Amino acid sequence: MGLLREKLIAYAELVRVHNLVVALFTTYTGYAIVYRALHANLGLDQWFPLIAAVVVLVAAGGYAINDYFDREIDAINKPERPIPSGRVSPHEALLISIVVCIAGLAIALLIGSLTFTYAFVNALLVYTYSWKLKRTGLPGNLVIAFNSASSIVFGGLAYAELVRVWHHFNTVIVVSIIAFLLVLAREFVKGVEDYVGDKAHGVRTLAVTLGPKKASLIALITVLIVAIISPLPYLLGLYNAAYLVLAAIVDAIALYSTLKLVRSSDPVREAARTRRALKICFLLGAIAFIVGLVPSL
Repeated sequence: MGLLREKLIAYAELVRVHNLVVALFTTYTGYAIVYRALHANLGLDQWFPLIAAVVVLVAAGGYAINDYFDREIDAINKPERPIPSGRVSPHEALLISIVVCIAGLAIALLIGSLTFTYAFVNALLVYTYSWKLKRTGLPGNLVIAFNSASSIVFGGLAYAELVRVWHHFNTVIVVSIIAFLLVLAREFVKGVEDYVGDKAHGVRTLAVTLGPKKASLIALITVLIVAIISPLPYLLGLYNAAYLVLAAIVDAIALYSTLKLVRSSDPVREAARTRRALKICFLLGAIAFIVGLVPSL
């Protein structure tokens, strides 16, 4: 029983369950925007579990295949990960990735053709990223940021296709752009954190090609853009003032952590803290995007 428990924990680490929880929040964000346009309030109906299942399964497959292709780099950067630590074999990771991704795409096909196409493109990008694009630096960063933020678009797209309501879909796009930029900043920071291992394996991140200091500065500039455009959902008329307050908190944390990274004498060591702060910002941002839709606030 103890061995089974350890195996299940290893599988949970492989698919990054904590990130899947965040994906549920971001999926609901896009879904909630369309739902509120249709019902004038927030809530859930019978379609959300189906929509969420697609995102969770495809994302889980993406995380598993990423660890499969990253097993040699992780042996240097993160030896405690399931594959380099020996708790999950590369074959197991590959099999899990294929099975859960196919299951997610099958559900997407049940929702509709637009939903399936969007999910398929995202899955293809994730697998291509893990296989080839990660070593390209900026293109890889753009792909992973797009896929992370795309769950917001997916939530709105899938629900809109199901109920045939496209009101305020422009708000879904704006919210996803904000999320995209925040994740992109985190990817730049992650490149700084993984600088030693990435340089040894020829991964051309911004930190490797430009140096950790310049990569940190680019991350700060990206966060600054997020802070500038974050009021847009409120200005578009669907979000309340509570969103502005929460967005300001997210902006403050993100700006402080990346500014601290830029000013650090050892950005490679500081980057781990900055990455964690930006991950928290992404979760708080998802909460802000949902709370901001509550009509009474």
